[in-house]
Amino acid sequence: MEALDSALSNLKSLHDHPTDFVMPPGHANHQIAGTHTDVVCHWDATPYNFVFDGTRAVGFIDFDEAEPGRRIDDLACFAYRYAPLSNDGGWPDDIDRYIRLSTFSRRTPTQGQHSCRI
Repeated sequence: MEALDSALSNLKSLHDHPTDFVMPPGHANHQIAGTHTDVVCHWDATPYNFVFDGTRAVGFIDFDEAEPGRRIDDLACFAYRYAPLSNDGGWPDDIDRYIRLSTFSRRTPTQGQHSCRI
């Protein structure tokens, strides 16, 4: 769980940065029409894009898709790969996805419509 906790802490730190900048023309645009951005999103916050010191995530790599977005979108991608909610990615078959997703849910913000509760 140290990897999940420390990676989520890194993601929260990224989300604390201001979003009042404009991306250059031609940059990827992940924003859903009609929504408002509230954080800087990595858009690929997956285990293979974190740098680890042992089992502790200490940073990110691969910011080519990063841009302002909605916290919930980044958290959804994170949960999909860290719970994991898929069978790809090299996780063992007996991993307790419910425990991992519940842990993730307890450690995420619960602001308005972006509540992450299991």
